[in-house]
Amino acid sequence: MKLLHKIRKAIREGGLSLFWLRARWKVKSIVAGESIRSHFSHSLDRGYPTEEIRIDEFTPTREDIYITERIMAALRRALADDPRRNSTEIKDLWDIIQRDQFNDFFEAYRSGDTRRVAAYLCNMHRHSLGHGISDFSIEHYNAVSPKLRKQHTALIKDKMVSFGEAVGSVPYAEAGENGSLYVDPGALVQSIERAVGIDITPPNIDGGVVKIQMGKGHFSLRDIYSSYTAWRINQILHGKEGALCEIGAGLGKTALYAYRFGFVDYSIFDLPIANVAQAWYLIKSGIRVVLYGENKQPAGSVKILPYWAYVPDKKYVLTLNADSFPEISEDIVRRYLETIKRTTTDYFLSINQEQGAPYWQDRSKSHLIVPQLISSVGGFWRIYRFPFWLRRGYVEELYSIAHNKLEYSADNPV
Repeated sequence: MKLLHKIRKAIREGGLSLFWLRARWKVKSIVAGESIRSHFSHSLDRGYPTEEIRIDEFTPTREDIYITERIMAALRRALADDPRRNSTEIKDLWDIIQRDQFNDFFEAYRSGDTRRVAAYLCNMHRHSLGHGISDFSIEHYNAVSPKLRKQHTALIKDKMVSFGEAVGSVPYAEAGENGSLYVDPGALVQSIERAVGIDITPPNIDGGVVKIQMGKGHFSLRDIYSSYTAWRINQILHGKEGALCEIGAGLGKTALYAYRFGFVDYSIFDLPIANVAQAWYLIKSGIRVVLYGENKQPAGSVKILPYWAYVPDKKYVLTLNADSFPEISEDIVRRYLETIKRTTTDYFLSINQEQGAPYWQDRSKSHLIVPQLISSVGGFWRIYRFPFWLRRGYVEELYSIAHNKLEYSADNPV
């Protein structure tokens, strides 16, 4: 009877899509067992560090209603203009995700009830919209075992320590055996902020995400990944000004931190449904945002646009793709790479996994390996390649855009 009650509750709250999402999480947690331990970069000889857990839930304000009206107007325009709006072809992982998820959001959207949509967006991580672009949610947290909960929250601290090691504010020791995982979290964040030169505290707007208290803020994994990525961009450009571009931006958190570094001309290109989440997050963060179809283009703004708007009519000093290209169909990634060569003057930064594993949802399709595609497309010169500091199995690569054959080097084949 208890199980039947849980099933009915899940269906009542979010329909069959949310029920199956929770069921998959539960199965994965049982199968995973101890596997999450392999993601730690530091030894756990003293057990899991215990920091205060924070899970927020928000009620929409009058300002949230106005923000939602803007986002819904942009989404209507994008859905009408989408060149694949009538296609049912499954080409990549995101076609599968869009087919199987997001029904609860579109149900709210089609209702025309702005307050209902605003309430959804305030706490999108309690629903399906955060699937694939956000972090460990309250629904996931409640579905897994207590041990996996401890592991996940400890992993957030582990990645913050790795960030400190990357910027040199924390000593790096072999196998992470330096006790850094148990340092005071507030002191850890302060040391990183001194090293990078900006405040890395995320805005408190992620309803339904599991975070831990560190210093004056609350952090999830993607808060840390994004602040690191923005710091790397700042290091690469080293004071050089210019517009930035990101393809497949998750929630848009890297754009926020890049903005704090002074890169205020930033363009995001993604699926229309992802644009919804990005628009909500970045507008709520308090920075200037331009949405699809809005005529005003104020200086110093983040442009959030659908993927087909990415055309070579603007030059970017650096283009970023993080945790995205491996999940997109090969022909689309090739077109992106060809466009990057025309739109980007200096650098392409890739932070992606290379396992080439089959999709969980469709074993007949596999993730792409980015450097192999770059090599076959040509026109890129690799400057560096090394393991991504913050996430095992991921590689950070920086490429220069070779605009003519004389820029290639035999010492750096790609």
